Amino acid sequence: MNEKVCPTLRERVSGVLRSDAMVVLFFAATNLLLHLICIDGYGYFRDELYYISCSNHLAFGYVDHPALAMVVLRGIRFLFGDSLPALRLLPVISASLLVVGTGLLAKELGGKRFSLALSCAAASGVIGNLFLFHNYSMNSLDHLFWMACFLLLVKIVKGANPRLWLLFGTVAGLGLQNKISLLFLLLGTALCLLLLPELRVHLKSPILWIGGLLALLIFLPYILWNFAHQWPLLEFMRNAGANKIAVLPPLVFLREQILYNNPNTLLIWTAGLGYFLFHPQGKRFRLFGLIYLLTYLIFNLQNSKTYYLAPAYPVLFAGGAVFWERLLQKGRLRIFRPLMVGAIWISTLLLSPLVLPLLPVEKYIVFAKTLGFQQEPSENHRMGPLPQTFADMFGWRETTAKVVAVYRSLPEGDRTRCLIYGDNYGVAGALDFFGREAKLPPVFSGHNNHYFWPPQGRDGEVMITVGADMEDLREIFREFRQVGRTYHPYAMPYENDKPICLARGLKIPLQEVLKRAKHFE
Repeated sequence: MNEKVCPTLRERVSGVLRSDAMVVLFFAATNLLLHLICIDGYGYFRDELYYISCSNHLAFGYVDHPALAMVVLRGIRFLFGDSLPALRLLPVISASLLVVGTGLLAKELGGKRFSLALSCAAASGVIGNLFLFHNYSMNSLDHLFWMACFLLLVKIVKGANPRLWLLFGTVAGLGLQNKISLLFLLLGTALCLLLLPELRVHLKSPILWIGGLLALLIFLPYILWNFAHQWPLLEFMRNAGANKIAVLPPLVFLREQILYNNPNTLLIWTAGLGYFLFHPQGKRFRLFGLIYLLTYLIFNLQNSKTYYLAPAYPVLFAGGAVFWERLLQKGRLRIFRPLMVGAIWISTLLLSPLVLPLLPVEKYIVFAKTLGFQQEPSENHRMGPLPQTFADMFGWRETTAKVVAVYRSLPEGDRTRCLIYGDNYGVAGALDFFGREAKLPPVFSGHNNHYFWPPQGRDGEVMITVGADMEDLREIFREFRQVGRTYHPYAMPYENDKPICLARGLKIPLQEVLKRAKHFE
């Protein structure tokens, strides 16, 4: 007589804890906890202040980015308010979803429990991403769109229903509406469809072309916005490449990729690249290796910032994890499995204070000096005691307070005519955001999309300026005087010692002032 054996509660719990899902969730939860601990650390980041301003002026496009992330931000602010935890919760959740997605990629590539653990450890251990997902921007969503495209491509390569191209096109279109860097993934995919015989068959399918048309239609509003505004994106890209972004020689760019991704993941993503390009079992998915090489080459030649390439790595982590799982599956070699996972996980915890505001500033400076850490600047600027990622969280409230004091010192008649000028989007965004409580007058700037938000309802005959050039003030106003200077010991040096001036009597029309202030970079 056969008896049905029912597992005990202990056996059930043990089974759940040892399951693939729990392996993935462990690393996702660790990543989530690390971010939540410091979610409101140091203060609002420069770009967050700019994006808040952008979300106050919803449009089909902006000088330096498409519209989707700003629409999402507007919804977040409407539902949850403007606090740092409210703004940063979505990026923090996105970081954990990226870890989960990397585990799913490894599973789709044929990996089992160890490859899931190794790929998730690598994805959660990317040191540069820790900061990228700490503040609100389109970058965190960009990673998820790349991840979704990779997952769909894996399924398509494995022979799933070709109708997935429709979903791929929809995801790609939304991804482009978030950040145009997804174009490089699509370019790599298109080249692979042309070059690889196993994928070329899809070119005969009308579903593929319909999917491409969907992507174009979703992205079309941003193209039309640029056309209507004389292509500001192209001007922005040209100026940023020439004047702002630091030029990294090829070997320095490679070094920064290694450091950004955590040196302990080097053996994972390089193995993944080799697995896709050369391994008999991995060559089925060689399009991922080719996409990475193409995007790497383009970003390197364009002098792009280090983090632009970051969304391409999770699929390499997944492929590398599958490779190491198969290599270390027998005998004594298995001992290296926990060592590889542990080395990445422990190094992530140890290095995280370098890129997350986990320590008081004074202790961070000591910690960074002890480790010999010196962040390579991504822009052509002199550095202060903090890396730019942290320095750009300081000084905004203090600058606003000084401007508020000047404004409140004005006679009532002058206040009704007063405008405020900030020389860049960080200053303008801070004055706009922190000045609301003090009911500061309209703030304007010529930097990036602020140029398209001219001041309304005031003549500017009285103006408080932050960072304006003294020679420009002499040409524009009949009289002006310096009434203060910006300063914070931890701010970026170029944000310190900016003159705060009170100017009166425009010599030229206000519209001409705005044209002179225009700079896209």
